[in-house]
Amino acid sequence: MALSLLGSSSSFVWGTPSLGRPCYSCNMANNDFEHYKGWAVDLAIDLVNTAATDDDRLAHAGDVAELLARHHVAARRRATDDDATHLRAVRGQLRAVMDADDIAQAAPSLNSLAAEGGCTPRLSNHDGHDWHLDHHIPGDLLWRHVAAECAAGLMDFVLRHSPRRLRSCAASDCSRYFADRTRNASARFCPQRGCANRTRVRRHRQAREL
Repeated sequence: MALSLLGSSSSFVWGTPSLGRPCYSCNMANNDFEHYKGWAVDLAIDLVNTAATDDDRLAHAGDVAELLARHHVAARRRATDDDATHLRAVRGQLRAVMDADDIAQAAPSLNSLAAEGGCTPRLSNHDGHDWHLDHHIPGDLLWRHVAAECAAGLMDFVLRHSPRRLRSCAASDCSRYFADRTRNASARFCPQRGCANRTRVRRHRQAREL
């Protein structure tokens, strides 16, 4: 049963991992689901942000390996240049989701990613972990592995919140995306680069010069 977004009224809820022993390439055990949801969204955002600078940080196999290592993805294959090529296409689809105004706009890209990644939930207890939900096909190509996990996490996110909470930083010198997890959806700057402080300082200096 492959998953897809059928419309904005869907009640789809995606399983996610626990905060226990790390197994970040899949939904973890103990029915603590929130961590996986956040992890998969962060993976998708990091993937999109590999294009946020002049230098493409998804140009070859080494870049893919670094991306997976940053998010502790337990992959059974080595990254290849072909994975990098496909993940750049995945990156474009993920960016389309993050630029969407509503679920109707986000759904085609998410459904496509889910299909391309073979995103199908199944129970697994591999590698000594407790029972949990996996979303990728074991041993599959790395780019499909990543596409499946990102599709799963973002489907849940946009249905629980809105694609509008996936946004680009408001700082004039930053083009990175982030997930607004504030209660009132008020975040405007990416949280880890000091963009909000730099913008406030810049505006303060400009005001003093007037």
